[in-house]
Amino acid sequence: MLYDNEKQLLNFIRYSPVVFITFIAILLNILIYVENSVNFQKEIKKEKENFIQTQKVIVQKEVEKAYNMILFERADIEENLKKDIKDRVYGAYTIIESIYNNYKHLGDKKVLELIKNALRDIRFNEGRGYFFIDDINGVKQLQPINPEFEGKSFLEFKDAKGYQFVKTISQTIKDKTERFDEYYWTKPQIKDKAFKKISFYKTFAPLNFAIGAGEYLDEFTKKVQIHLLNNRINKIRFGENGYVFIVNYDGKFLTHIQNKLKDKTYLDLTDINGVFLIKKIINIAKEGDGFLTYTDVEMPQTGKVEKKTTYVKGLSDWNWAIGAGFYEKELSPRIAQKELELKEVNQDSFNKILLGSLLTSICFIILSVYISKILQGYFIRYNKRIAKEVDENRRKDNVLYQQSKMAAMGEMIANIAHQWRQPLSVITSLSTSMQLQKELDISDKKSEIQGLENITKNAEYLSHTIDDFRDFFKSHKEKTNIDVKSIIDKTLTLLNSKLIDKDINIIQNIENVQLNVIENELIQLLINLINNAEDALVDIEGKKIVFVSTSIKKDKFIIKIKDNAGGVPTNILPRIFEPYFTTKHKKQGTGIGLYMVKEIISRHMGGSIDVKNTSYSYENKEYKGAEFTITFLSSSFTKLEN
Repeated sequence: MLYDNEKQLLNFIRYSPVVFITFIAILLNILIYVENSVNFQKEIKKEKENFIQTQKVIVQKEVEKAYNMILFERADIEENLKKDIKDRVYGAYTIIESIYNNYKHLGDKKVLELIKNALRDIRFNEGRGYFFIDDINGVKQLQPINPEFEGKSFLEFKDAKGYQFVKTISQTIKDKTERFDEYYWTKPQIKDKAFKKISFYKTFAPLNFAIGAGEYLDEFTKKVQIHLLNNRINKIRFGENGYVFIVNYDGKFLTHIQNKLKDKTYLDLTDINGVFLIKKIINIAKEGDGFLTYTDVEMPQTGKVEKKTTYVKGLSDWNWAIGAGFYEKELSPRIAQKELELKEVNQDSFNKILLGSLLTSICFIILSVYISKILQGYFIRYNKRIAKEVDENRRKDNVLYQQSKMAAMGEMIANIAHQWRQPLSVITSLSTSMQLQKELDISDKKSEIQGLENITKNAEYLSHTIDDFRDFFKSHKEKTNIDVKSIIDKTLTLLNSKLIDKDINIIQNIENVQLNVIENELIQLLINLINNAEDALVDIEGKKIVFVSTSIKKDKFIIKIKDNAGGVPTNILPRIFEPYFTTKHKKQGTGIGLYMVKEIISRHMGGSIDVKNTSYSYENKEYKGAEFTITFLSSSFTKLEN
């Protein structure tokens, strides 16, 4: 026998291979397309990261190269300056020597005048440079830019730093030697400020004076800077759009590929995000070095505004920010090439899958009939086995239910015995006493009536007990709305005698609701849980407590039963709801009580049950025990008004 869905499956295998393969082919194409697209995005991302990282290395290398070039030139500034001054002094010395040799017969005074006249108007270094002559006593013999100083002694003169450089000149003459010197002196056009000057003195022994010349260090440095900017830095190119620019800390471009930007101040220049670019570049340079990414920069190749990343390095001595950058737009040709490759790969995959789909469809058509026959036989055997397993499981469930019912009946019979023991003992004692009084002829009518009344009272109690237990054994199969509190009271009434006999206290905290369940099933599972707690409390010394509480939390009704027996060993806690699993001796337990509790709650009541070990405080004492939690959803209960 085959079910409808199995027949449909067999028909599908027999008659739909082409549709199936077509669907698979389309799905594969989609998956491959998506995978290729994802891989493409990953490759683009990786390509971009590699491009940016590589370009960062390149621009940093170019900036470092320019920086090192500047350092190299700067390191030789003073040496080149000294060489230039020395060469000029030596040239003047040659003139002095020639005049002296030709006119020394005229006397020293006349020769000195001829020398002064020959050197007075000589200028160099854009008019800043001149020659001066001092004698051994510090008297200025020649001072072209300050002729009023001539004939005066400056031996005690101090420069802006307190240095008496005229004494150094005098000592050089005394030593009949030559030397370099550094001091601070005013410029011809700036009389109110002294600048560092490097000078060279050479003694002319025949007339006992020194010829000297000097140059301002900052002016010579500017000359070197201009040479570097115009002839070295401005010519650096790399890649398609790479160049090195320099902006000083005042915001003025000293060199840039766009000449229109040179010698202009751009401290207020911002990109499209409002970032002050030049200020940011200067701040990075002042801190040392770093990268800056920004937009709103015209790319030379496209003439459009593009995103750019620039590396900046500061040269603090000169207040220069040296930078070079790259445009992310330069990556576009590579991305276009990758897109073309992706299209080719997708087309190739589509062609291969289409061909493979046709071949596979043919194979499936041939194999489909064979496979469907095999599956048909398999389904028939499988259905027979399933039917057999279902019957077997039903039989086992019936056995478990009967065992659970017999166990419950045994418990109830034991409870009846507990409930009846005391009343029967009273009846027996009264009847025996009355009989003995009759035999001894000592009875009276009043005592006989009282004894008979006591016997009647205890007999009525026995009858009432029989009614309680008879109600429990009635077979109620339909669900009804019942008060939880009344069910808990009935349960405790059935167990009352045994609980009292074993000195177990029941603590109740009940929030009453109406549950839609089968009454006896709820009583049965409560009995099982309380009996489980009772068994655990048998060997406990001291106070024995079982807590029964109910509560409503949001859309759930919860029943909790916990004891103070110390809890369930953690190694067996996960197994206590398994069928036939018990921690009792085989003669004391069947291992189906808690299993049936879980079955009743989950299958018949639509609820759930959990167990855990918990620690708690009661009457200022700490206890530990097992806590069973039964949870019902809102559809199973109705809250009662107080």
